[in-house]
Amino acid sequence: MVGDRAQDSSGWCAAKWAALAAPAVMVVALAVGVGCAGPEPMIEPNEAVEVLDLVAGFTDATVSRVETNPENGPRSPMPFVNPERGVLFVPLGAAVEYEFDLPPGGVLRSGDARNVGSATGRLEVAWVPSNGAEVLITRDFSAAPARIACFGNTELESGRLVIRGRGQATDDDPQAGMRVFNPKVIAGGPCVTRRAVDRPRVEGRKPNIVVYLIDALRADRVGCYGYRRATTPHIDEFASSALIFTGAQAQTSWTRPAVASILTGLLPQQHGAIDKKDALSESATTLAELLSGAGYESSAVVSNGNVSQVYGFAQGFSYFKYLQEVEIGEHVVRSEDVNDAVFSWLDDVRGEDPFFLYIHTVDPHLPYAPPESTRRVFAPGVLDPSIGSVEAVNKVAADRHLVTPALIGELSDLYDGEVAANDASFGELMAGLVERGLVENTVIVVLSDHGEEFFDHQGWTHGNTLYAEMLDVPLIIRIPGVAPKSIPEIVQHVDVFSTLLDLAGVEAQPGVFGTSVRQLWSGDSEREWINRGLSHLQIKERFGEAWVDPGFKMLTRRLGNGEIRTSLFDRVEDPSEHVDLAEERSELVRALMVRYREELAAAGGSLEGVEVDAEREAEVEAQLRALGYL
Repeated sequence: MVGDRAQDSSGWCAAKWAALAAPAVMVVALAVGVGCAGPEPMIEPNEAVEVLDLVAGFTDATVSRVETNPENGPRSPMPFVNPERGVLFVPLGAAVEYEFDLPPGGVLRSGDARNVGSATGRLEVAWVPSNGAEVLITRDFSAAPARIACFGNTELESGRLVIRGRGQATDDDPQAGMRVFNPKVIAGGPCVTRRAVDRPRVEGRKPNIVVYLIDALRADRVGCYGYRRATTPHIDEFASSALIFTGAQAQTSWTRPAVASILTGLLPQQHGAIDKKDALSESATTLAELLSGAGYESSAVVSNGNVSQVYGFAQGFSYFKYLQEVEIGEHVVRSEDVNDAVFSWLDDVRGEDPFFLYIHTVDPHLPYAPPESTRRVFAPGVLDPSIGSVEAVNKVAADRHLVTPALIGELSDLYDGEVAANDASFGELMAGLVERGLVENTVIVVLSDHGEEFFDHQGWTHGNTLYAEMLDVPLIIRIPGVAPKSIPEIVQHVDVFSTLLDLAGVEAQPGVFGTSVRQLWSGDSEREWINRGLSHLQIKERFGEAWVDPGFKMLTRRLGNGEIRTSLFDRVEDPSEHVDLAEERSELVRALMVRYREELAAAGGSLEGVEVDAEREAEVEAQLRALGYL
């Protein structure tokens, strides 16, 4: 290790405990009630005081790094700060230490904390008492759902706060590291994480649960669902020993409300996270909360900002890693980056309890920019790959005169290349789970949040309609000890929630719309399966509802002039939904609409809507723009 005093011109605000007698910066520390674990005590604003601003106090800190081949290769830079932005940067392989007196109830908290240049980066935090051994506070502060780390001290204690950048730099990039915004040590703050749940001791061995979501993946582009091209050999191999749900339906056609339904078992109209400014309500009880309450270690690695902490999706997770765009190079995080972060968690952070791991990948999502290895195979005729950029696709979407059969084919080919790349990463993930001996006692779910349109109904991407290319999604579940089977019944996103709780032996709370699909593979239920799906879309001026059963699909949508149009399609004779039967089968349309309304009414009330905080939303704005949402 090479140590030095930190260099910065910002000066150091007094941080010793004695200085608290002087006027101090007051930090409002809020704690929230936990829906399934009882309320937490509220902390009055004047009980939390700032002890140390890690950016302002950087000049008196000690920085160090591990030498990286100093004679023949690049050396990682030392930690540094940007006082104007309130940023502390800790390169991978480097550390920064602050010596001070820690009052009782010390807490490290910050704003955003993100990876830069490497998906495997972790921000390790430790406390070294003057008269004792080092105590590890957290293995990855950047994955703490509320950006809070508690020291756990009950008395005034002198010592050193040590913050280390851990992980492997991408392509040996010496600039890779961890960036933290406004990190501060406070005293008297809440020693909890947002919606965290205390895990009881597990009696007996429960199965691990892995949910692997591939964003924007259409079912008809997956081999085991009948696609003619070999886009998904690894998923197909996985499906050969799993349950394949050929009638799976998405609850909506864009990410945030779809994943909210998967993680709560509630319809979009129930959970309320349906429009661009909506967040998942604190009053929702999530899959992570219920599993954590049953002894599971709940963790997530996600690469779409729509399901980040900002929108309430960290509820119940003890480890929540949102991989924002890898900032060096500014490219959207790919599935191989997600794998790196998952393996880092499995190897360096995971404990001994059974775990629930939610993984969210985005390769097939706009932009369509597959790596060269799959582009050569699936899109060799695309001479200008930039046609798959967000800007290019938005331009085509705004002007139908630019659309040609050749362009549709080329964008579709690029999409196939992205699907194939994501499939390869899934294969690597499965190999990693096998290598670690985790497959035999793990329930593994592969699914998508919604599909993707390539001018099937004169539109592009997703979040615009509820046609088949949007709602027909893959759902494949491998359950140890359960024989593979193809299941044609209609199941929905909300049923995934209930099924996983059933497999874990956990009871769902009242009001959940989803149903466990156990009877569809076991056949041991006297209750007949309700063979239907309900979907909903409400995003800006776009609105739609859909009822799906084995024979027909009823669909409503708002046209450009504000008119609501209702359509009816024969799912057997017209699976691509182009022949509208609404006029000639008007009585059936009315009957299906009544059933839709009755089901919705029976679902019960909805949660109070929550609008996302504009300041927090700015944290994910760049990544959402890169994915075409803004």
